[in-house]
Amino acid sequence: MSQIWNFLKQEVKNLLEKDAVEIVQKTHIQTGFYSTLFLVEKKNGKLRPVINLRPLNQYLKKQHFKMDTMTKVLNLVKKGDWACSLDLQDAYLHVPIFPKHRKYLRFAIDETVYQFKVLCFGPTSSPRVFTKIVSVVAAHLRKQGIRLAVYLDDWLIVDQQKSVLVKNRDTTITLLTSLGFIINTEKSDLIPTQTITYIGGLFRLDLGLVYPTPERIKNLKITIIQLMKGQISARHYLKVLGLIASCLELIPNSRLFMRPIQMHLLQVWRPSKMSLEYQIPCTQELKAHLAWWLCRANTMKGRSLFQESTSVTITTDASMTGWGGGDI
Repeated sequence: MSQIWNFLKQEVKNLLEKDAVEIVQKTHIQTGFYSTLFLVEKKNGKLRPVINLRPLNQYLKKQHFKMDTMTKVLNLVKKGDWACSLDLQDAYLHVPIFPKHRKYLRFAIDETVYQFKVLCFGPTSSPRVFTKIVSVVAAHLRKQGIRLAVYLDDWLIVDQQKSVLVKNRDTTITLLTSLGFIINTEKSDLIPTQTITYIGGLFRLDLGLVYPTPERIKNLKITIIQLMKGQISARHYLKVLGLIASCLELIPNSRLFMRPIQMHLLQVWRPSKMSLEYQIPCTQELKAHLAWWLCRANTMKGRSLFQESTSVTITTDASMTGWGGGDI
């Protein structure tokens, strides 16, 4: 416990050095909104401090916004493309908070009160704010003919010609650094490649295929095997469905084998009336559908990047006496 506490204090010290937080004078500590600070594990195993703003989020307006989803990425990339990826280091910390609003982002450690000076992980509005900012940068680059996708701090740049990709990569990096962003070279793929991982998809651009990452499939298999052992909570079913939903764009015919799981869950469990811990049995019929997800030939078949054109169009029209259709 003391080791975690010491690590947390060191992370706060790092935030001070980055000018991301500031110490609040004792004469002002009676006002503001205080939250707790905790550590979450990142994909690389390192820990990151996150302020728990769930109580504050209840008062924040949730606004809809658009991000570059996997569907958009699949429409962007083509067979034969070369790709580079950029990771923006401490991306949120580049966005300042209006001084009078910093008091809502306070936390205390060892009787010292701090408040964030910049955008942080925790507010429900953070992804929207950051996306709105970088979308302007991305739009400027796209006007120059650069093909790219942006998902928060993860950027993907592609082009059919390797030399053009290098030029576009350098143009993008120059612009981002001039705006104050820092490129995390360790997490970026700066050398043009035709095998690249981006937002959960493993792209084989030389083959014109995209797959779920092995890590994603491994996690999915573990949760499904646990589900097949017998009775398990509704919460676990929702976890399985969430993992499956994240792979729908990457696994052909996957929706057909997701639906039986949804139907089984809703036949037994009523979300509005029952607890998430309600135990749900796994029937033999359901196990047959779940087994499909354990077969590597199904989950790692790969989705083609080739966009097939519509060959047949069927039209219909309303009728008071019957129905009919026309083949064009």
